[in-house]
Amino acid sequence: MFLSNTLGDSTTYHHSGNANLSFPSGAVNATTTITFTERTIPSEETGSSIFAGQSFQVDATDNNGNPVTNFNADFTMQIYYSELDWVHAGVAEETALNLAYWDENTGQWIELLPCDGCTLDTQNNIITIILGHLTEFALLGEARYTVYIPLVLR
Repeated sequence: MFLSNTLGDSTTYHHSGNANLSFPSGAVNATTTITFTERTIPSEETGSSIFAGQSFQVDATDNNGNPVTNFNADFTMQIYYSELDWVHAGVAEETALNLAYWDENTGQWIELLPCDGCTLDTQNNIITIILGHLTEFALLGEARYTVYIPLVLR
């Protein structure tokens, strides 16, 4: 997908029925290429969170191939998920789902919900996030069960 710095309408990118990225006019200073790459699993461990079936990397480059990681204006990302994603993953309940991004500076996943203008629509299975940067993202949730290993002393 290409973004232009011209004034006018916003630009929306639809990816395989799983995601929409909507950028307002003026979000970039120059023509920018957006690349959406699906992953089978997140590239980093998810800690105590459960991976709920979607992971992807979103990158942007300018005309010279330089990375663009921040934008002049926030954009909207919508992620569409299925009931089977979170149920089969062992997530406790649908309301426990969250979209997280990998923060390379801290070396951890940062959950995006709650945030202003963001929603988890459990009726239509859509997470809507407002943000201003690109990185790796993953759909995560809380575990349905906590497993305790018994301790035996002799």
